[in-house]
Amino acid sequence: MSWTRHAWVVLLAACATPSVSLSVGLPSSVVDQTAWIEIGAFPSACPTPEQLAGGLPETGFTERVAYRRDDPPLPLGNVAATRYGFAAVARSDTCGVVAAGCTTADVSGARVVNVTMDPTSDPDAGACSAGLVCDFARCVPPAGGGDPAAGAGCSMKLVGAGPLPDPLFGNPLVTAPAIVPTANGFLIGYAEYLDFDGTVRVTLQPIDQSGGAPLAQQQALDGHCAGQAKIDAAGLAMGTTGGLFVMSRPPCQGQSGVELLPLDATGVVQKRNVFLNSTAPEIVLSTHSLSSAAAAGQHLLAASVSGGATLDSTNGASVSTQVTTSFSTSQDTAVRVVRGSKALAVEADGPSVGDAGVTGPVARVYLSSAGSDPTNLGGPVDQVQATVTALAVLGGRAFLLSDGADQGEAVSFRGYDLGSAQVPAVTGGMSGLKQTSALAVDAAAAQNRLFVAFEQQDSLAVAVIDAASSSGPVLLRRVDFVADSRIPNTAHDGPVAVAATSSEVAVTWVAHKGALSDGEAVGGYAVFACSP
Repeated sequence: MSWTRHAWVVLLAACATPSVSLSVGLPSSVVDQTAWIEIGAFPSACPTPEQLAGGLPETGFTERVAYRRDDPPLPLGNVAATRYGFAAVARSDTCGVVAAGCTTADVSGARVVNVTMDPTSDPDAGACSAGLVCDFARCVPPAGGGDPAAGAGCSMKLVGAGPLPDPLFGNPLVTAPAIVPTANGFLIGYAEYLDFDGTVRVTLQPIDQSGGAPLAQQQALDGHCAGQAKIDAAGLAMGTTGGLFVMSRPPCQGQSGVELLPLDATGVVQKRNVFLNSTAPEIVLSTHSLSSAAAAGQHLLAASVSGGATLDSTNGASVSTQVTTSFSTSQDTAVRVVRGSKALAVEADGPSVGDAGVTGPVARVYLSSAGSDPTNLGGPVDQVQATVTALAVLGGRAFLLSDGADQGEAVSFRGYDLGSAQVPAVTGGMSGLKQTSALAVDAAAAQNRLFVAFEQQDSLAVAVIDAASSSGPVLLRRVDFVADSRIPNTAHDGPVAVAATSSEVAVTWVAHKGALSDGEAVGGYAVFACSP
């Protein structure tokens, strides 16, 4: 029997260690049947022959790539210098497995690894069932853009996905992104910062209802100093007539403040307003730092100012104090505000207050009516020990999302009803693809559902909680992004954001919470169909 060889490169995590050449042999007898080749590195050992007969297992690999048979092979990715089972599978255009093979090698010493595939006894094994298509060696739903029935029952059928615009040259830091619904789809906003010269660039990326990404609007902001070691989050809010983008301005030449960029109804920047404080406090914005206000033409802005939680009001040109009765401590690290149709929720992360008796990092949850903008939040309705948190509101119910390590879950949620004596009103949680902690989480509410996007190391997912306003919310489904090769695999340990409408759910992410490496993507986005 003869074989056609395909050459791969395995990139080792230790940058000083040489790369490893990986050669994959495809039997000549199945070349014409082969549409896709996929390969994965599995810790320590190979999957069983029975597993490989149906394709690479969907979980358990350290790295996986797939490519069309006639395309140039791609680098496998970064793996630690240890022993792996290198498995290769050849698939037909229906994803049927026509050949498979695996070999083990310790890449701390080996510099050439050969994997030889043999024809399988059942070339239809692993073929896609009715309604699915084979794309990058995985059975996935066909893209649902433009199909009004695609999201029935909140199918979470992929509508579209893609990368965010190319980054600034020079290893920028990137803010946590924000995403909001618009009349034509969604709008993503974030900023990049170069620490060596203070360059700042804002990106506003529209996403249409078919999951496409029209030309992004990008604007440089001058006047920022060099030398910042970290960057926080962008704030974004949109209404029917316009919106606002906001980012913090760290201390520089004796002043600090916020950048305010008013937007028109299509998300185009109208002007730049800089609101400065001559005492130069440290101002930190978190995800969901900006929300619409009850007062016309105003937005609520949540921020940590010199370690204290604040809730202010802004008209897009200036900022004024909204909550005049302090609800802060001197050690608050994050503040969020979300306004629903009936309830306004504020979350402050820091130490507990009063006699709660909760130690360590705590999320304090405050509730008030959405009918007016509060000047006094009162005491927190709950205080929950948590290190990773998010906030959402559905009608009169607020949801606090947090890392669920203590409950054996990736993410847990607690629901609070405005005016209710039962605290919390509901609880629940969800597991992740991996048995590791959640590094980032965000949430949005629509259609009587709660949508939770969360990231574990190198793994991103979105969970759908049905009947979210009832006494018994239930997990409808979880979508793991790694299972769909059409979604960019660029989420590693960075922040994530999610938004939802009556027919779609959109998730966006930034690759890292630290500076990007040379050639690394900013992040990506994915849009899913979801309707009642």
